[in-house]
Amino acid sequence: MQGLYALEESLGDMPLDFCMLLSSTVSVLGGNSPSYTAASLFMDAFACDRNRSSRFHWLSTNWDRWL
Repeated sequence: MQGLYALEESLGDMPLDFCMLLSSTVSVLGGNSPSYTAASLFMDAFACDRNRSSRFHWLSTNWDRWL
């Protein structure tokens, strides 16, 4: 969570079109690790919340398993 806040602060006044975050499908489907699931849920909620007030678009992509 602190990493997202640090990213947001470091972006500052940069003229971005969007910021893309890489989350996991466990935020939608659930998983075996509660902390990993909670972190992915937080990332999705963070992007959604920032879209209400940011001057650029925040995206949170839910990746499936890495092979």
